Amino acid sequence: MEPMEPTVPAMSTEGSSPMSAASTEKSKNRQTDVIRLITSKTVNLIVGPRRKSYSVQKDLLCFLSEFFNKAFNGAFQEAQQDEIYLKDENPTAIELFIGWLYRGAGALTTTDKCLATLLELYLTADKWCMPALQNAVIDSTLAWFESHPDKGLKALVLLIKDYYSFFEEKSGDRYGNLMIYYTVELCLNRSGDIDDFLRIIRSNRAFAEEVATLQMLIMDAGRQNLEAMDDLKQCIMSHENI
Repeated sequence: MEPMEPTVPAMSTEGSSPMSAASTEKSKNRQTDVIRLITSKTVNLIVGPRRKSYSVQKDLLCFLSEFFNKAFNGAFQEAQQDEIYLKDENPTAIELFIGWLYRGAGALTTTDKCLATLLELYLTADKWCMPALQNAVIDSTLAWFESHPDKGLKALVLLIKDYYSFFEEKSGDRYGNLMIYYTVELCLNRSGDIDDFLRIIRSNRAFAEEVATLQMLIMDAGRQNLEAMDDLKQCIMSHENI
């Protein structure tokens, strides 16, 4: 996969006041930094058992991830060879990641088929210590659930299984909170179907314990369920944990 050609808009130099000139100078400096990041030399990401190769600008990758910064700028063979082997990663998830690197959150537009891939990308971003990427994945996943309430319950069962196969215990994580919120929202608040709620809760013990813990916190605080769920959603949307 060839790196995308950088597109940098032209900056206007008009403006006669000192404040305007200073602002323009700062904008130029930021623009120069962006140009440097997206025109730096490339390194190769070798992904999966079939060793699929992707070229990415080194400085951009290292700027956004301490994991890659240590690999390519440290005393490791990756720094000498300008490539890293990501044996356990999914090429489809890495393609989403590279799209996000160059185009931002717009590259993570969610479809039914890529919802599970986005979760893989979220879990990978956790390993790479990239909270900005995790937040972008959460935002895209939120948008999917809001626009596909009729498909949400089926998706939740699969996502809960995949999530907890990676995290044995992950209290207060935004993705875990998202799953709790939509389990309650879709099963109880919208459809009122307790059977669906119990089916999802029983699908995974760790998830059931997370829901029970949250319920205890709500009761201890004397809060109403609907009010507490609204607070939980606000935490998810504002990129916060609880």
